[in-house]
Amino acid sequence: MIRTLIIYAVFVLPIALIIYKKDKSKFVIVKTLNLIITFIFFYLLSNNLKANIIFLKNHFYELYDVLYLHIGIVSPTVNYINFFANTVLSFVLLAVMVGLAFRNKRAYNCLKYLLPVIWISDVVLINFKVYDELKSYAVNKSELIIFFYIFIIMSVKWGLFFLIYNLKKFKLFFIKFKLQKNDF
Repeated sequence: MIRTLIIYAVFVLPIALIIYKKDKSKFVIVKTLNLIITFIFFYLLSNNLKANIIFLKNHFYELYDVLYLHIGIVSPTVNYINFFANTVLSFVLLAVMVGLAFRNKRAYNCLKYLLPVIWISDVVLINFKVYDELKSYAVNKSELIIFFYIFIIMSVKWGLFFLIYNLKKFKLFFIKFKLQKNDF
């Protein structure tokens, strides 16, 4: 947490604040919410990326045996491919979070395409990581019900993100801003 906070505070926040000064007191609440949300998701995605890289490092020679598993209703092939896809998507979304903090219109437009993909990828990855623990708590529940619980939880996380960034004020915040070449 501390490293992520330091990285965000040193490399992202100062540049974002310089960019946000361009339109002075407009969109104050949106600017604040944008910085808070981008930090939260920057933190979550960087931790996910870090965990995936450490997992790759620790299990490099036995990846197939460790990842190619049938867990719940998810097939081994999907688990195996999803792990690598989720790692790449986490890296890409980290860049998008920085772009959102910098009020980049392209990063904002990328969300439409990336959110459904990362949402499904997160559901499968979380199923891979916590299925056994959930199964021990929900002994009488079927694999489908457990997967549905995970699906609902991840839907709330990414659904709230999607709803907030589709609010009219947020759309105006990203669309009505153009960075000039001499602004830095």
